[in-house]
Amino acid sequence: MKKALNVILVAFQPQAVKTFFDQIDYSKIHLLEVFSDRPNQVHLVVDGNHKDILPLHSILPYIEQYREEDVYWILGSAYFESGNLEAIAKLLRARGIPSDHVLNGFIGGFYNDVTHYQWNLRYAEREPLDYIATGISYIEKGLDITQLPYRGGNLAASSQDLYYSYRTAVDIFAHGNPLKFCLIGVCPYILSYEMRQSFATIGASRQYELLLPGEAREEDIFFGLLSDSFKKGYVERSAPADLGNVAFRRASSHDITLDTFFNVERALKDVIVKLRQKSFQNNLQILQSYIRLCQEHGAKPIAVMLPFSPVIHDRYPQRELADFRAVLQSLHDTMGLEIIDLFDLRLDYDCFCDLTHMNMRGAAVASRALNEQLERVLHYPPPKIILKSYIYIKRPCKDRALHGLALWFQKYRAFRSASFFFAAFSSSAFICFVM
Repeated sequence: MKKALNVILVAFQPQAVKTFFDQIDYSKIHLLEVFSDRPNQVHLVVDGNHKDILPLHSILPYIEQYREEDVYWILGSAYFESGNLEAIAKLLRARGIPSDHVLNGFIGGFYNDVTHYQWNLRYAEREPLDYIATGISYIEKGLDITQLPYRGGNLAASSQDLYYSYRTAVDIFAHGNPLKFCLIGVCPYILSYEMRQSFATIGASRQYELLLPGEAREEDIFFGLLSDSFKKGYVERSAPADLGNVAFRRASSHDITLDTFFNVERALKDVIVKLRQKSFQNNLQILQSYIRLCQEHGAKPIAVMLPFSPVIHDRYPQRELADFRAVLQSLHDTMGLEIIDLFDLRLDYDCFCDLTHMNMRGAAVASRALNEQLERVLHYPPPKIILKSYIYIKRPCKDRALHGLALWFQKYRAFRSASFFFAAFSSSAFICFVM
């Protein structure tokens, strides 16, 4: 039996403390301290004794106290909150805590309002489909399966990299689903992105490890602390499938706002990922394995790239984009990967909920364009299913005016403070005027 780990828990919401103890095998840990941003809202009993919850602002002396000891700091959250987790992790590392002793204690999908990936996965395991789609959140939000005349399921999910896209497809094929094709969601930075290598997203990767058969996660120390009862309960949950992620997409299908344009630089940073040669090689091999997997099961592998908003599209580095397209073309020439590249599809801002994700309006338009390309790629007529009608009508010049204002704010950053006051006092009159 392994020795129990000395653990300090840092929880960002009161619910995160309960979440931690619902998940953990107590015999595997020795709990030293618990911190929370709202300690007065938590009552904790451990082994029959009351355990004090310390305020988060008092953490610095404890970092000094335990820095030289073999202690694991687990940062807990009841839902995905990468900003706070990463900030505390950086503080701990800066104060001398070893990186491998700072653990992300989040598990994706468990306490989310919409855990559509799990329900859709279970449905696709047992019901015949024409296709599945995998990929990151811009496929999750940007694919509207009602616009495709095939029976399919959207198994894309937030932060899903190529590794877990591939393992998702392995699982579906292993259950004997006779897919005709797979939509492999890609983006220009997908070959540099690995969930398990990022502190912020390793927590979200655990839902895949719990739901998909595969190798053990010995390198993920927190995953090894989970109790067997929690794992069993996680896997056995059930709910109706939502193959088109309609509830999830509707919940985030708001129109883009002017404030969003102030975060252009941050959005660009999120989608322009520095090329890491090791990650590139790993992901390239995974993509090649994904292609072979599809072909071995008689399904056509189709790489799909969707558009970003105009400001991100226009500022995306052309060299990186050209290099990525060259890789896809090479896979097409050597392995038969089909490519549907909609990156240059020009959609107005009323089709986006933020700078990189489409809302339901944009997803419908892009999916209609995708369907037109599918007819070319599949080389056989689609089934006689009446498509849900959708007519895209551009909204008035309000969206273009918002774009113009945003670019003006970026160009003249010295005037940003003044622009906030201008926007506050004149937005109503401006909107009435442009409409």
